[in-house]
Amino acid sequence: MAVSYNSELKYLLDRHASIKSRSVTSRPSAPWMSLEIKQAKAERRQAERKWLKEKLTIYRQLFCSCKLKIKALIASAKQTYFKTKITESVSSNALFTITNAMSVKAHTVILPAPFPVNELPDRFGAIFQ
Repeated sequence: MAVSYNSELKYLLDRHASIKSRSVTSRPSAPWMSLEIKQAKAERRQAERKWLKEKLTIYRQLFCSCKLKIKALIASAKQTYFKTKITESVSSNALFTITNAMSVKAHTVILPAPFPVNELPDRFGAIFQ
């Protein structure tokens, strides 16, 4: 009896409440991220939740001040991180790599899917018809 109960329950759960799989992307934190910044972000989230719950302007002002604090903390942390990286660089190649990383964002080029070779002339000709 227990076996039939378990199999029936498993069937019902699989049918009405099936297991959902989720993928979690793990990204490394920024090299300038510190415990102080993480705590400030937690304060900001707490202030944001309080503001959204209460809908008072004082809580919005607190949230905005937390945002500005985090912005300043991150800017100063980035500045000190890159200053130390620049002073520690020994070659001009390393210095170029650091300055390039500071100024240029990584471009990811997304190319179209390749067409079969025998279809390509027809597709190209269809553009000009």
